[in-house]
Amino acid sequence: MEGVPAYQEESILKVISNYFQNLFTSQDGERSDTVKKAIKPYISSETNLALIVMPLKKEIRKVVFSIHADKAQGADGFLS
Repeated sequence: MEGVPAYQEESILKVISNYFQNLFTSQDGERSDTVKKAIKPYISSETNLALIVMPLKKEIRKVVFSIHADKAQGADGFLS
């Protein structure tokens, strides 16, 4: 019983067993609000929208051609 002290070994074992059984048993219910409150976003919605935009072809070309030939990684992952 909750709130009642247990002094005998059998009663103490029952209290401990019940505590951990309840602790590690899944409870029914919706938890999305709890998760949303616990996990705060690291970036703003505006920044996220900017990050998921597909780059333009000219942006990709600029980046690819800006890599120095002697600085690109080889097949082994090391610089040539």
